[in-house]
Amino acid sequence: MSDQETPDQENVVAFRRKTKEEKSEQRAARVAAPDPNANLNINSSESFAAGDSVMCRIVRYVPGGFNVIIIPQNLHGYLPSNSNHQAGDEISALYVKTEKDRILLSQRAAVDLPNKSTNQSPSGIHPGQNISAKILRAEEGGYEVLVSKLDALGYLPTNAQHNVGDLVLATYVSMEGNRMLLSERFNH
Repeated sequence: MSDQETPDQENVVAFRRKTKEEKSEQRAARVAAPDPNANLNINSSESFAAGDSVMCRIVRYVPGGFNVIIIPQNLHGYLPSNSNHQAGDEISALYVKTEKDRILLSQRAAVDLPNKSTNQSPSGIHPGQNISAKILRAEEGGYEVLVSKLDALGYLPTNAQHNVGDLVLATYVSMEGNRMLLSERFNH
């Protein structure tokens, strides 16, 4: 540092415009880079059946659950959960269904139901099935609901605003304790 420079000036880099060649190379690199959202190949997810166990990596928290990557297929999915996961955690989950270019998973079922032969689902209901539910009360991260068809309690993780008494269309994911875990994410 010279006597004329201040401490802040020693980290300053002179501005230089990029040449046309540098801009062209940068543009070509951007175009050649794979689109992270283009990884979902619906045909790849057709090899999954409802209840199949998959390994996934937590990408980030979103209201009501987590965006995940199913490994090793590198497919994007959504895991409704109020568990405390961190980005990068690898967890076991169950495949529920594919809809709107994303895969719906269930973590609770993967913990409670290690294989497809053990099934705690209510009679006549299967993962991925759409059902009607009535909002009973708000609770942290979503709502407690009454599944009309079965007169059974459920939990609907969502950041959508609903009123007590509203009827909502939801997708059955799995059992969470003595309540049905539902997802509203794939019904819009």
